[in-house]
Amino acid sequence: MVSYIRRGGVAALTAALALAIPLVVTQSTAASGGAGPADACTSSSPCLEWDNLAKGSGLVGTSAKGNGIVGQTKSGSTTSSHAGVQGIDNSSHNFRNYGVLGTSALGDGVAGFAGTGVTHLDGTGVWGSSTLTNGVEGEIEGNAGGSVAGVRGVDLTSNTQAAGVLGISNVGIGVSGFSTSLNGVQGISKSGVAGGVYGENDTPGGFGIAGRNTVDGVAVFADNPASDGLYPALYVNQSHGSLCPCDEVIVNNTTDFTMELDTDGNMFLLGSLTQNGLLRDTTPTSTGRKVVAYAPRDSQPAIEDFGEAQLVDGQASVRLDPTFASTLDPRAPYLVFITPDGATTGSLYVASKSATGFTVRENGSGRSSVVFDYRIVAKPYGSSAPRLPLYTPPHHARVHLPAAWHERG
Repeated sequence: MVSYIRRGGVAALTAALALAIPLVVTQSTAASGGAGPADACTSSSPCLEWDNLAKGSGLVGTSAKGNGIVGQTKSGSTTSSHAGVQGIDNSSHNFRNYGVLGTSALGDGVAGFAGTGVTHLDGTGVWGSSTLTNGVEGEIEGNAGGSVAGVRGVDLTSNTQAAGVLGISNVGIGVSGFSTSLNGVQGISKSGVAGGVYGENDTPGGFGIAGRNTVDGVAVFADNPASDGLYPALYVNQSHGSLCPCDEVIVNNTTDFTMELDTDGNMFLLGSLTQNGLLRDTTPTSTGRKVVAYAPRDSQPAIEDFGEAQLVDGQASVRLDPTFASTLDPRAPYLVFITPDGATTGSLYVASKSATGFTVRENGSGRSSVVFDYRIVAKPYGSSAPRLPLYTPPHHARVHLPAAWHERG
């Protein structure tokens, strides 16, 4: 007896069993637009079913020039889903088993189309769903050569909201990429106003793009290999503009903000600033233009204050500003430089200094009464930096470019 049965009614089944030959059922209607017959029924069960009790295929359709098998549904239900072709895997294990399997030597293994020729214009070309594992999985086996992908999505529309591949998740990750040797996720764009990878977050406090390295590596890397240098490797833009001094860049070491840069150009550093070139500053002028000024450089950390005082009958007592006095190292003496603003009989000198102020007197028992300028230079409180230490450049491990970083498309 043959191992396949075609169901077409009890009478036909009985005859087939008796003759032990493949069952052929008289067709009820002609195939629409075709040369062969077609089955038609009104049952809730399948009109046609082939069961193979061995290892062969239940049904095989071949065509010299057209489609091997065509499945179509005309259901108009809005409460339940139906499919033109449905594949179900009822095996007891999940090794290389498929509900639907499509293979191709050169073309597409499975192709899905939606929107053209159907009434539901919002349908999906290929849709996969699973309650246990991946909804859709693509795999490449062997060395195919060239630019290939396990899953490839192409958008040929003119809609800027369309996507070649779209990932959506209510709780988990929208799109996840993983690789043991190359980039986990890589995006390339040939547009001058778009990015290779774009990330957006529509929730306050969220991240548009987040990068993390779980070992000693670089979480986010930026590079611009162009030789003209017109564009930076990293560009930060704050859309608030001049509406507020909003933070542009914040660096946090989990305990405090170590660096902060806002939209007004203000920068805060928790640590030291070291630079090899000149320290330059722009300052406005009365003509409305700006000029570049150079900051002084000292051999050791220092804090300064200046002012003017009045010499009366050859002497004066100057009290330090209490706030300035609190910034001085009490273990180190401070320096006072004096310049009289008028003629004196004798020269002026500093007679005494204390933590709260200093005394100025005139030599030769002079009794001049003039205004004098003073400048105080002191060691800052809590400073332990040595005098003119040798410069040692910081050492960082060499950073290697990510895989395929040089690709331009």
